Amino acid sequence: MGRTVPSFRMVLAQEKKEWKAYRDVLGKNEKKAFDDMWDIPRLYVSACSNSCQLVPLQPIVISILFHHYKELLECKREVKELGTKVNVKEKDTKYSAIKEEEEEQEGQVEELQEIGTILDSFFVKDRISEI
Repeated sequence: MGRTVPSFRMVLAQEKKEWKAYRDVLGKNEKKAFDDMWDIPRLYVSACSNSCQLVPLQPIVISILFHHYKELLECKREVKELGTKVNVKEKDTKYSAIKEEEEEQEGQVEELQEIGTILDSFFVKDRISEI
């Protein structure tokens, strides 16, 4: 017995042929993008064939949209991850800058204490010699 319903791969190829006139007027780079776009539904052939739509373009378009949606979610996740890394790095940089400033201030305080000690001993020697 023959098949009454063509496979979705055949429907996809037929639908792509129907859009050939549109493709032909696109530029070289745009043709490549158009062909890449039409390759996406091949990733979801089983879902498209099970959707049983009267208009074959609907599952094709939904497949393309779904694929792009998944890519957008992945991009958002990566941006969020990079943002977290940048914020952590920024906090580390701020923390290390604060730490360096504190160490510098401690060094200045120690230097002033040392100078004070030297001056104290100088004045003490002068007072002792006066007595």
